[in-house]
Amino acid sequence: MVSLLPAKTYSHCVDLLVRCDEFQSNDYLRTVFIVEDLARYRDEIPEGKSIAERVHLLIDFLVQMNLSHYQPLNPHMHHGNGKESIET
Repeated sequence: MVSLLPAKTYSHCVDLLVRCDEFQSNDYLRTVFIVEDLARYRDEIPEGKSIAERVHLLIDFLVQMNLSHYQPLNPHMHHGNGKESIET
């Protein structure tokens, strides 16, 4: 599946997320989805067989959900001048 995120952003997300303990299992990953902004997606999270697969599936899933619901998943992400930036 081709991501709708710019390649550099997608790669950066993958690099960060594969190091998170929450991706060790599908059940453990669901525990993250108790926060208000993510809770609506908890029962729809795609399951992967490996950490890397879970990361890729989740990124693609959240991008698709964001597009279908027209709601920002990250309020710190800005689009301007054709480039994306994330506030830290």
